[in-house]
Amino acid sequence: GLIQSGGFGQFSKAYGLASAALLEAEIVTADGSVQIANPCTNPDLFWALKGGGAGSFGVVTRLTLATRELPEFFGGFSASIRAKSAAAFRKMVERFVSFYQERLFNPHWGEQIQLGDNRLDIAMMFQGLNQKDAAEIWKPLCLGSAICGVIAGLSAYALVELVWRYQVRKRWRSRELLLSSRQ
Repeated sequence: GLIQSGGFGQFSKAYGLASAALLEAEIVTADGSVQIANPCTNPDLFWALKGGGAGSFGVVTRLTLATRELPEFFGGFSASIRAKSAAAFRKMVERFVSFYQERLFNPHWGEQIQLGDNRLDIAMMFQGLNQKDAAEIWKPLCLGSAICGVIAGLSAYALVELVWRYQVRKRWRSRELLLSSRQ
């Protein structure tokens, strides 16, 4: 789904859409045939799979993607800020949009920002910055306030290991649940 729907994500400002990394796909089409799609073989299908069809061209069974060098550090920042009134909320959003434009609209930051019920929820990832530099970026918004959330940084190696361990644990739990449901 990610590749076939274009693939906008946390690091799209740095690396572009996930679909841009697609080199080749194997797909089972509606007639049951297995097709290879790349720029030279079935190029129309290949370009359709890069965000034009959202899964409507068949079932993708294999993807070949270009990889990228990992930056030295990854990290995250989170905060939840509630305004006391609708007027204060408008002012807060205005201030955050300006702050974002000045400090966060660059390839280092990927974002999930949610607005609602007089609340601003921020969950942002960063890459290519260390924890100290990331914290420095947020300082103007956080000065004199307890709203600033957690800034955590990991080396790229530690992040990959953490994700790998999570995936292994998740698969193991899934297997345990499947086995226990059969008993």
